[in-house]
Amino acid sequence: MKIESDPDRDSNDNDRILLNRCLTGDPEAWEEFCQCYYSTIASIASWRRWRFESQDLEDVTQDILTELIRSLKTFEFKSDFRTFVYKIAVRTCIARLRKKTTLKRSCHSITVPVDSIESGTEAAWGHICIEIAKNQEELLLEKETIHRVKKALLHLEEYCKDLIKQRYFAEIPFHEIARKTGVKTNTLVIQLKRCLIRLLGILNEENVK
Repeated sequence: MKIESDPDRDSNDNDRILLNRCLTGDPEAWEEFCQCYYSTIASIASWRRWRFESQDLEDVTQDILTELIRSLKTFEFKSDFRTFVYKIAVRTCIARLRKKTTLKRSCHSITVPVDSIESGTEAAWGHICIEIAKNQEELLLEKETIHRVKKALLHLEEYCKDLIKQRYFAEIPFHEIARKTGVKTNTLVIQLKRCLIRLLGILNEENVK
């Protein structure tokens, strides 16, 4: 007698195997993961309800993918993984929409330049928006945080330093970085995630406090 396989069970098994490979640091698994779910999260990012500008859709999609990669270790296969992907994508879009709305409503802020990490140069990396309504303690804490991040970046390899510089300080979209470097956008997301993990590790060390 022929026993028919359960497509949903097979899919869950495949997802479990792929996620386990990702969590062990398999670079090919990360690439496969991005290719597998990229179209799904891109579709959610393009929903009309968000009213994202067309030029922002690539960045929104990459933000979702980054958040999804960061949240993988929390998934315990108590539900369907595609439902998990859906929830992460929607949550990320809502967070970005709220942030965009808040920035539009804010009229009590100033934009200040961020000096280059390389000492002795005057080149600006970008700008950081600081709310002037904050008290002195909050402003000092924010300034100290920026100082620690800049100091920690000095301990990273040049590729990570440059990637973080382009994405977060110069605010260059992923697709523009990909075009300049010849690296796929999905691969850039994975590389940036690894760089940020290393940066966080450095920030937690005594020598950058």
